[in-house]
Amino acid sequence: MLPYVNRIMLFLHVLGMATLLGCLVVHIMAHESEREERAAVWAARLRKPGYVALALLFLSGGHLAFATGLLHGESAVLLLVKMGLGLSAIFLCFALFLPSEPAGTPQAALLRPALLRLALVLALTTAFLGTWIAAAGLPERPTAAG
Repeated sequence: MLPYVNRIMLFLHVLGMATLLGCLVVHIMAHESEREERAAVWAARLRKPGYVALALLFLSGGHLAFATGLLHGESAVLLLVKMGLGLSAIFLCFALFLPSEPAGTPQAALLRPALLRLALVLALTTAFLGTWIAAAGLPERPTAAG
């Protein structure tokens, strides 16, 4: 495999994660404004970039997991935890964005912002674990001889 392919895939993975986090934050902020029409407009605008970012994450993450041998290395458990947290955040977001009948109830109005924030925390934890795993694979920095 060409040596620069993994770097391109890592860039696409980080770009997808940043885009997906940005979409989630903007969606949370639109729902916090308590204007349902504004939230609906932003949800419609962010749907396509969110799906493209999700596809980038899955494709580049799959390539990086299998091509670099991370699944057989020392960080395999952390990688699997990261994948589980990321998938949990994605499925939670999908569940929140699907139309449901009891959305007008007061309980749903209180629960939805809390679940959106939980999805954001899961996504940020996933990003932290990904950074930690990537940093663990870097070579040691040379120390200055004193």
